[in-house]
Amino acid sequence: MALPENAQALPAKRRLVTSPDSALVSRPDRREGGSSYDIETWKKSDVPALVALEQLWAPWLRKSQADFLYIADHFPDVQRIARPKTDPDTVAGQTTVIQINWGGPEKDDFTTWDKITGGPDGSVKNSNFSETFRRDGNTYVLTAATVDPTIRIHGERLAPQLVTSVVDMASRDPNILYVISAFRPSDLGKYEQEHGPIDFDKYVKMQRGDGELHDTWLRGVTNLGMIPIRTIKDSMRVTATREEFEGYKRDYHRELWKPITEDRRTWLCGETGTWQIVGDPHNPDPNAVYAEYKEDNLLGLVYSKQPSSH
Repeated sequence: MALPENAQALPAKRRLVTSPDSALVSRPDRREGGSSYDIETWKKSDVPALVALEQLWAPWLRKSQADFLYIADHFPDVQRIARPKTDPDTVAGQTTVIQINWGGPEKDDFTTWDKITGGPDGSVKNSNFSETFRRDGNTYVLTAATVDPTIRIHGERLAPQLVTSVVDMASRDPNILYVISAFRPSDLGKYEQEHGPIDFDKYVKMQRGDGELHDTWLRGVTNLGMIPIRTIKDSMRVTATREEFEGYKRDYHRELWKPITEDRRTWLCGETGTWQIVGDPHNPDPNAVYAEYKEDNLLGLVYSKQPSSH
């Protein structure tokens, strides 16, 4: 889970609250007088606003309107949406959640973002939860958070409030033991643009001069209490035809696309992952797979009712 590249980051300060039945409950500081947002469950009528908000993401990572409609129809009760109290018709942000069974940090059996969230073909392009949502599951997985960067009330950060709303929901449900996420380092693409490719495991551990993590999103969720578990290799994968790939390069932040191999078959794109040309440029089939996007994620524990050794 991550915010789109141009959305709000989480604040550095936090208050960590523990209770007898929860090993980890993270609650961000709130302004005096309470939040300026109402956070509630999705409604089907919210789908047009959710689709509009989704345009903040890279085009190959966007959830479709059909997927939003399916989730709103079948799993709305665990999805969270934020509205300014002064303008309840406006959607300021949302987080998408799937319920699964997970073995916990000691018996971790999480696979990849794609396999956990995927629809019939198990890909990011069809992430409607239809094949993987489990009502008897013991874990909420935060799969995405999206915040409108143009909406800021009293300087409040909305992202931590969305995360905390899911933690609060989990703490009230006796069947939910964990909240986890496959976190996407939000600044990795920018770092690689400036410094060149870097090993994912090395990057997620990089620190600033003050000892805080370098990456804005990972620093924020760590300061909310997130405990890193492990790297998920190739957690998200997307394939594209040659026409689709060339369209992405032409229309999505053209200045961020850089080849990083002499054969020009591996490309940075400003996102967490990279594109690899895997097809034959002379193949006449317009539907043939030409390029593949892959990105690693960091599996992290956000909330637990169970003690953890991590």
